[in-house]
Amino acid sequence: MDALSNKLKRKTRKSSSESESGEAKKKSRINSDELDSDMTELASKIDEVINRLSKLDDKFNEINKKIASIECKTSAIECKIVDLQHDFSSVEQKVRDTETRVNDIDASLENLNREVEELRNEMSKIKSETADSSELEKLKQEKLYLEVYVRRENLRFHGISESQNGAEDTEEVL
Repeated sequence: MDALSNKLKRKTRKSSSESESGEAKKKSRINSDELDSDMTELASKIDEVINRLSKLDDKFNEINKKIASIECKTSAIECKIVDLQHDFSSVEQKVRDTETRVNDIDASLENLNREVEELRNEMSKIKSETADSSELEKLKQEKLYLEVYVRRENLRFHGISESQNGAEDTEEVL
């Protein structure tokens, strides 16, 4: 900054070889004083601008660091999202496999239920047949009892020959 103000001062000064009148020298000194004050004011404003730019540069660097940090975190999040998508895909596949298994099990269960129902029907038929056979057995026992009861009154003689044609006269044979 000082170099700039010195340079401006040099440009405004005239060489000593030139002759100037007293009034011109006075004006030149006033202009030089004004110029010096303007230059000082300009230098302070430039310093202020430089300070502000420096602060802005610091903030810009800070923002860049934060952006870099955010980008790093975003990258990490994206990696996690990719991992989660992969995990989700594998879970979806497992769910599909499980649904297939459940459907197969349901079909098997339906078949088993059908078979159980058929076996129950057969069992009830067998029970009814068993009930019928036990009733038949009772009837056979009752028939046998009645036959025995009826024969009890019949007499059978041994030593008398029976006729072959089945028609015989009992009194004649006796």
